[in-house]
Amino acid sequence: MKLRDYQTQCLEQTYDNIAIGKKRVKISIPPGSGKGNIICELILNYYKQGKTVLFVAHKTNLVSAENAIADRLIDTYRFTDFGLYLAGKKSAIKRVMLGTNKTVANRKVGDIDVMIIDESHRTKAPEYVDLIDKVKPEILIGVTATPFRTKKGENFEDMFDVIVNPINTRRLIERKFLVPYKIICPKVDIDFTGIKVKYSVSGDMDFDQAELFKRFNEERVYQTLIDKWKEHGQDRQTVVYCTNDKKHVNTTVEWFNKNGIKAEGVTSDTSTAEQTKILKRFASGEIKVLVNINMLAEGISVDVTGCIVFLRATTSLVFWVQSSARGNRSLWNSDYTDWRMKGGKYEKTDCILIDLGGNVMRPGLGNPEEYDLLGFDLSGKPKSNGVAPMKSCKACDFANHASARFCKNCGNKFEIKIKDDKVFADEVALHEIDKIDLFLNRILNSSATVLKKRFAEVRRPDLLRLTAQLKDWGIDWAIHAAKAYNYTTLDPKTQRDQILELLKNEEEESGMWIYFEYLNK
Repeated sequence: MKLRDYQTQCLEQTYDNIAIGKKRVKISIPPGSGKGNIICELILNYYKQGKTVLFVAHKTNLVSAENAIADRLIDTYRFTDFGLYLAGKKSAIKRVMLGTNKTVANRKVGDIDVMIIDESHRTKAPEYVDLIDKVKPEILIGVTATPFRTKKGENFEDMFDVIVNPINTRRLIERKFLVPYKIICPKVDIDFTGIKVKYSVSGDMDFDQAELFKRFNEERVYQTLIDKWKEHGQDRQTVVYCTNDKKHVNTTVEWFNKNGIKAEGVTSDTSTAEQTKILKRFASGEIKVLVNINMLAEGISVDVTGCIVFLRATTSLVFWVQSSARGNRSLWNSDYTDWRMKGGKYEKTDCILIDLGGNVMRPGLGNPEEYDLLGFDLSGKPKSNGVAPMKSCKACDFANHASARFCKNCGNKFEIKIKDDKVFADEVALHEIDKIDLFLNRILNSSATVLKKRFAEVRRPDLLRLTAQLKDWGIDWAIHAAKAYNYTTLDPKTQRDQILELLKNEEEESGMWIYFEYLNK
């Protein structure tokens, strides 16, 4: 099995840390990055070293169902020398054992050298704390796409020594390993007043599901779902997320079916065997829409999924990121040279995300492809402030950054509230305003990395200060960027003020002061 470069880097960093005594490693890697291959490589490497290895997941389908670790070890790595800790199954004890956390907790496991935990953001839950204490592995490796906790005051510093984070979602999209989201936010006018937010057993925070179901269980909401799906997603295999009420799943399935759309539902009542059959029917296209609560939020990979629908609201970044990621896997041809084509067109170049819960605009959530741009450490919190806020275009329902002046999808110009636009109009001819709008929009829709590179190439530090103000990043961002690209070699003690003066002077010389006058009004 040939690994991607960042997968190899991830493994090397893990082994290097363990070699210097940091024997509890947390691997943070985005959904769809090939986490399963990394886990398999870890298992096989330690097996070859003669060590006993225990892999633990919280769901059976992460262990032994299709596309899971056991399946991948057999089909991809031709490795069969492992046993299973699964409820109702007896297996010979091997040097490599795979199991669910609940089953392992009730079995004698013996001496374990290496313990690998999937979806390790769950390790602060009491059952995982107790399990780790029971097993007492020499080496502990946790793997997750969402390395954070929402419970106040809780972190991973007492469980892991170091975090390894080789790549983020945006970079995976740029390299075509994942496809970008096209987020649609229809106006549904759900009233969230009075809905409590509370912690779950796993420590995650979310809306009270019983109250949430009442707000979404309305004919107008279901009708909006069908209308918007037909408009944006009807040619795509679709996964729908409902509130934690089986009635919600069943009613949603009924609405799709009575509108001539083949749909099936998955709830906690659906057996693992039946889930596997339903997923196969979905993957083959026999059914178009798969409706669930959160059964398919983690560990399930059906690459043909091209549309994700949230028929619910959430405050959980874990759930938001994990669920959204069921749809942004790319479809590659057999030799992985390019995306797969059908009828002269790429089969999948984006993932439609229909957000009926207003989640993308909820503080703390935002665009799910941007959540890990901030970087995370063992505190379980991002290294900087939250992702950029979003807003919906009234013309096409497309989600844009809150600072956008034009809709990225349809080009509709957003209304900008200006205290006194006469000042700006007096300074710039009317025909120049559109040029400025386009210029500003280009800045607003570019990432920090892209902008710094672009400005470094054209030697325009003045644009850094403009960008900082437009993006609401603060002047320190511009100063840091200026220093990083060697715009000046000033005395470090006075560098900040002098760089600031440098930027101001260049603004005035280049005409940037006009933009700042406008923005400051």
